[in-house]
Amino acid sequence: MANEKKINDAQNYWNVKKAGNHLLFKLSPYKGNFKNFKVTEEDFNALKSLLGYVNRVESGLVNNNQLFAKLFLMHLVGDIRENGTTIFNEFIFNNLSNQLSKPLALFYKAFYEDLCSNQLDNITEKNISNEDAQEFLLDYKRFKETFSLEFVTGKLDEMMNHLLHRRS
Repeated sequence: MANEKKINDAQNYWNVKKAGNHLLFKLSPYKGNFKNFKVTEEDFNALKSLLGYVNRVESGLVNNNQLFAKLFLMHLVGDIRENGTTIFNEFIFNNLSNQLSKPLALFYKAFYEDLCSNQLDNITEKNISNEDAQEFLLDYKRFKETFSLEFVTGKLDEMMNHLLHRRS
């Protein structure tokens, strides 16, 4: 009989949805008023189940997403250097969070536009002659014709997939 209780307790412990529903029911107001109640072993186990789930999720989240963690930290280092801060500046975290909330397609487009504009930047930075500038513009036009956004996006996906397979 003791083994049956252990098995039943284990099933209840791993059933986080049931534990949450139990606590929600127990803690919900009745006719607009909260009621006092004596905590039972079932209540205690439901709370342990929810807290255990939170701990399991949080403890493995970063370890299971190490590439994201590395890129997140690299970006934060750049932002800290750029903004000259030595503390946990909420602005930096909010800015990064806002950036990550944008659709992936915008990142591909921004990458592509920067890639294309590098050709034009060479003209203005190097103060080259009109003939050479015309050649750069022709190269720029050829580049955009040869390497479309779709082509570059596909190549980036290929590179990222390769890296993810290698690093996972």
